[in-house]
Amino acid sequence: MTLRITWDEANARRLERQFLSVPARAGTPVAEVVGSMLGAHAQVLSAAEVSVGVRAEGVTRADVRAALREERSLVKTYGPRGTLHLLPATGLSFWTAALTAIPTGPSPFAQDARMTAAQADAGVIEEVDFVGGPAWVAAGDTDFPGEPARGVRLLPYFDAYGIGCRPRELLFPGAAHERALAGGQAGNHPVLLVDGVVSGVWHQRRSGRRTTVTVEPLVRLTAAQEGELARQAERVGEILEATPELVVGKVTSGPHA
Repeated sequence: MTLRITWDEANARRLERQFLSVPARAGTPVAEVVGSMLGAHAQVLSAAEVSVGVRAEGVTRADVRAALREERSLVKTYGPRGTLHLLPATGLSFWTAALTAIPTGPSPFAQDARMTAAQADAGVIEEVDFVGGPAWVAAGDTDFPGEPARGVRLLPYFDAYGIGCRPRELLFPGAAHERALAGGQAGNHPVLLVDGVVSGVWHQRRSGRRTTVTVEPLVRLTAAQEGELARQAERVGEILEATPELVVGKVTSGPHA
C-alpha cells in the first residue's frame, strides 16, 4: 500500500532536517549545516551567511567566511539552478555528478521530479502519496514527525527552504502568494516563517555597525510569536555582527532581481 504523507508531516520533516526546527548544536561543522540544506545560495554572500547562521547555534558570518577561505571546507561554485552556491568541499564530486545526471527535456514524472524511468526503477527511491499526488522519498526513509511545525524564523533571499519546498501554494498561502513571490518565483523576498509557512516578508538595511530589520507580517502574531520574532531579529544581528533594531511595519524595498 502506498504511504500517504500530509503537508504537515512533510513540512515538519523538512524543517527538522534543515536545522530550522532546532538549530544545530554549537560546534557543528559549518559544512555539515550547509550540506543539510543541499547548498546555500550565495549570489549575495550575506544572504548565505544568514541562511547558515539561523540553522546553527553561535555561527556568525566570520565562521562562514573562515570555512570558505581558511578551512576550505566550503566551496563557492555554480550549483543548483545554475547559480552560485556554497557547497561542502567533501561533496563536490557528488554535486558535479548529480547535476550532470539530471535529464533534460519533458519529464514523465510530477513537476520538479527530474529523473529518468531507469533511475526511478533502480530501487533507491520509493513512491508515496503526498497531498493527493505522487512524490518520491529515498527507499525506506518513511519516518515523519508526529507533530506539526511550530516557531518563527527569518529566512534571507533565496533560502533553500523557501526555494525548494512544494507545493508552493501551501508554503505561500493566501496573501503570501502575492506578497512574497515575484511573478510566481520564490526567493526574491526574504520571508517570515510562522509554523513552517510563509507569513510575511522582511528586509535588513545596514548602517555601520547597526542594522535595521523591518518585518511585515501578513498574519496576526500572538504575543509569544512576537517575542520569538524579536529573538530572531537579534539572531540576525548576531550573525551579521551588527546591533539590530527590529521594526514591524511595511517593507518598502522591492524584490531582489
